[in-house]
Amino acid sequence: MIKRLFLSVFLVLCLASPGSAADGERVIQGLDVTGAIQWGTGGTFATPYENTITVAESGGDYTTIQAALTANATANTLFIVYPGTYVDDTINFTANNQYVIGFPVSPKVVLITKATGICDFGAFTGCIVKDVKMVMTLAANAYDDCVTGTGSCNFKFVHAETIASGGAPGGGSTVYSGTGDFKIVEGSIVYTNSATRGAQGKKAVLVGTGSTFIIDDVTFTVTGSSTSSTMSAVRSNLVGDVTVDKCSITVTDNGSDATYALSIVNGTGTAEMAYNTVHVSNSANDAAGMYAAGGGAGISIRSMYNHVHAVAGSGTANSIVLANSDTTVVSQFDDFVALGGVSNTGGSFTIASSEADGSLTLTSDLDVGGNTTLGDAAADSLTINATMGADKATFQNTADSTTGFQVLDADGGVPVLNVDTTNERIGIGTNAPVASLDIVSGNVLLDKSQSFAWGSSSANTAIRADDAPAWLSARNNVMTFDTYGTGTVTDGAYVFRTNSVNLMTIEGDTGNVGIGTATPKSKLDVEGSVAIGATYSGTTAAPANGLLVEGLTQFGTAAGAGQVNVQPTTAINALAIKTQEAAGATDGIVIVDSADAEIFAVDSDGAVTATSFTADHMVVSTKTDSYVVLAADFGTSLRMNSADDKNFTLPSVGTTEDGARLTFIKQGAGKMTMIAVDTDYIDSSSATGTIYTTSAYATITLEYVHGMTRWVIISAAGTFTSS
Repeated sequence: MIKRLFLSVFLVLCLASPGSAADGERVIQGLDVTGAIQWGTGGTFATPYENTITVAESGGDYTTIQAALTANATANTLFIVYPGTYVDDTINFTANNQYVIGFPVSPKVVLITKATGICDFGAFTGCIVKDVKMVMTLAANAYDDCVTGTGSCNFKFVHAETIASGGAPGGGSTVYSGTGDFKIVEGSIVYTNSATRGAQGKKAVLVGTGSTFIIDDVTFTVTGSSTSSTMSAVRSNLVGDVTVDKCSITVTDNGSDATYALSIVNGTGTAEMAYNTVHVSNSANDAAGMYAAGGGAGISIRSMYNHVHAVAGSGTANSIVLANSDTTVVSQFDDFVALGGVSNTGGSFTIASSEADGSLTLTSDLDVGGNTTLGDAAADSLTINATMGADKATFQNTADSTTGFQVLDADGGVPVLNVDTTNERIGIGTNAPVASLDIVSGNVLLDKSQSFAWGSSSANTAIRADDAPAWLSARNNVMTFDTYGTGTVTDGAYVFRTNSVNLMTIEGDTGNVGIGTATPKSKLDVEGSVAIGATYSGTTAAPANGLLVEGLTQFGTAAGAGQVNVQPTTAINALAIKTQEAAGATDGIVIVDSADAEIFAVDSDGAVTATSFTADHMVVSTKTDSYVVLAADFGTSLRMNSADDKNFTLPSVGTTEDGARLTFIKQGAGKMTMIAVDTDYIDSSSATGTIYTTSAYATITLEYVHGMTRWVIISAAGTFTSS
């Protein structure tokens, strides 16, 4: 009972908030626990949940995490790992949507230690690791990735750590690296690398080609020594997207040529850093919060609300380094503390941040919500040497005027734009507008994908010709085309035309619609042919003055099982077909099959002829090896063409197969044997018997008779022997 209680409490704790008391004892926040809790001292843990596997040093389903994953390569499986140190264990996932969850307390009580990589989610997706501490301590000169994968995996409350050393490792080591999708939330990343890398770099997180990294609320502790070209908390190469949010990043390396929190080299993806606290230190060489060098397609980086403090002893300390013209960086309200400021070598840099205490640096628009006074005398002028965006500026005169605001071209004269604040009118090409918008000359052009809106949904607003009774109006979500007159083509109708030719006419008095005719006599009057259906529309022309229909056609009914369904609505013949042939002609009404072969005909004198509707040949299936007959083979001819002895094993049959027939033909030199199953007979054989032939060529047709549980011979040629 206590063991079952332990697992239940464990799963509840996964939703609670873990913490630590002042004396270092483990505590649970957000949950009241009464009674005893078993911490795993032996016995078997009861698991009341499906697809739930327990791992414990003793008493669980498995003693190692990898053994549990390997033995349960099943999606949607929960692996619960009980407290302990799992030496040389791994978390190499074996299916999609697998979840490895340690006991949710702080500090972590599930520890995995290994001298090589610990976690690999491969190409699997939807995987989760939670409340686990992974420490990879590499042998001297060795290199590996603590966590890697090409699929997708989330890491929650995970401590991942890599310790590397040695004189000249053959490759780089990381904590996280891969080309998949990584989401790392509320954990810690520790990277200690004292290896001598020379002209090569070191990085705690390597964003691989095509990958997506989301790093949220993670504490980075990155420490390096010995030589290297760069030390980075996060390094991105080529195509890859990375978001670093609400993280605390501390990078200290006095042996590298340059030390960075984030570095992107030859990048063509996107990156975002927001709400991070970054401290980068290099006492001997350069240090920067971010280094960005875009590739040919360019890199775009957005930095928001970050505190970046870079310190370089003998080198240069920069907040951001834009290394080339393929780099775009937007900095919004970042707090930079770096003596060298921003280093920009031809890149695109937009900033609204504090580069020095008490200052505000802007490279774009400034929106002010209150009054702004520029100049203090009537002769002062305002010159704006930039293009203002929409809704970015408000101009208000102290007194209204019919020429309150004007835009002039270089020659002066009639204004291009005139704002009459007295009458609240706008004139284009005039300084005396007579309407709310008065365009004296020129046309109005709406570019593609644009729209024109007017009025409100509750008011009846309209567009009309000033001297003609034709309106386009809108009210209450209804668009109305309106004309006045008798409804003829020349008075009160709607006409769609091109090159003065009427294409469609809607009569105003009758509502008749004519396509190809200007005088429709019915609600829909079409002069020409009509094609209906996706297969024919736009691809196949209908017969001249005819109708081509792809789907079902209904006459007098909304339902029916045929392609054409006719149901009279009054007491008349349901369907009348009139032939154009005179009496005595052989042609009349003909029904053909899919190959245009005649199967039913009525000539002009009423004589009816019909062919057989039974197929003139069977479906043939030739086998060259022994074959288990399927129910789908009933009614077919099965041929065995082999020089060796081969078998046909009859299927298991019952009441529903009563009357089923099979034909077997021997073509090759080998013996052909039919084998019954269950307790069925074949002719005079014993139960579950056989019948075979060694004749050079032989054929036999069997029919199953359920009342006799026997396959009887309908016909045969050749010699057959039963047993």
